[in-house]
Amino acid sequence: MILAVCLLSCSQQLYLHWIHKMGTLFILGLCISAFIIITFQWTKQWATFCLSFQVSAPFFHLGAILIMIFLAWPVAKHFFQMENKVLQVFIIGPYLCILLFFLFIPLGMYSPCIREKGTLGPKPLLIGHRGAPMVAPENTEMSFRKSIEYGVAGLETDVTISTHKTPYISMPTLSEEDEELAKKQKIYKFGDFLKLADQENKIVIFDLYRPPKFHPYRDKWIDRTLEVILNESKIRTNLSVAPGFKQVSSTEDSVEELQKRNIVKLNLDYRKMGSVNIQKYAKANITTNFWTVNEPWLFSLAWCYGAHSVTTSAVHNLRNMKQPDLFMTPQDFRSMWIVTDVLAVALIGLLFGMHWWREVGAYCCEAESSESLETGIYNKFGTELDTMPTVETGTPTEA
Repeated sequence: MILAVCLLSCSQQLYLHWIHKMGTLFILGLCISAFIIITFQWTKQWATFCLSFQVSAPFFHLGAILIMIFLAWPVAKHFFQMENKVLQVFIIGPYLCILLFFLFIPLGMYSPCIREKGTLGPKPLLIGHRGAPMVAPENTEMSFRKSIEYGVAGLETDVTISTHKTPYISMPTLSEEDEELAKKQKIYKFGDFLKLADQENKIVIFDLYRPPKFHPYRDKWIDRTLEVILNESKIRTNLSVAPGFKQVSSTEDSVEELQKRNIVKLNLDYRKMGSVNIQKYAKANITTNFWTVNEPWLFSLAWCYGAHSVTTSAVHNLRNMKQPDLFMTPQDFRSMWIVTDVLAVALIGLLFGMHWWREVGAYCCEAESSESLETGIYNKFGTELDTMPTVETGTPTEA
């Protein structure tokens, strides 16, 4: 299909066998079907894709304008080669509509990273997701200590109950290299994890998994975990299942409902970042944490939105960020928008003018010049040979 478009742009006739036509239609239908399946299967990924436009909106506009400039060449060429007015309108109409849309799309763009410099909030706190899993085996003492070295404000882990009544940190499936490193360490108990966090004065967030069916502590998993928290550590409790404690919620309910339930923190999926009014919760002293934020552009978006903290596996990368990526003031964005549009209109107009001259203008000038040579002033002067009478020649006849 790409080859066919290239040939058409060069005014080449396509000679396709019926097998080629059927193959092209089959591939096109297969691509459309795959796109529909991916759309329904990857709903979470599409949410991330939409979020990326919020931070890359100015550069999306620039890229779209560049594409329209490249398309101006074949569009102008075919427009001036067409003799049918209907086909000309069919070619130029959609192109102009799309071009106008992209020229003025910045009027409807919103990006939290386009703001005045003094309005940017503090950098979100970093909470190590299972420690620092990109530099050490996750959910191990080595990983937690590495994240502390990188300056995290808190630690996040996964907890389950053993058959011996001991809460411990869940171990993931490791690579061979990481497995060798992990073999040198003992199973990390939840109590040891809390003591480490208490010693380093770190926030603790953990996912507590219920034991499987027929487990001896399946119905006492929460009670046993609370015993460890209260008896084996001095860490300040912040559990969503402990009445009377400061509590955490994973749903963005109304402020009144959250305050009624004594909720002081929201722990939300980062895909909800664009739909949560963080500032409204902040005014009610309810902080917001997003998980799991690993990419710099996503961390920049959370920073611009005003998130209090993020759970991340990339603490070694995000700790070095001094300001959000792609951050700009409204004045800079407006200047980039105007300059881009003016240059685009000038270049597109130049391309259309060149094709007009090649297809129409040069032909008109050539026709006018030939007409002037035929009816010009030099043709008004006759020569003596032109005015001389003609003489008929022939053999004389006898009278």
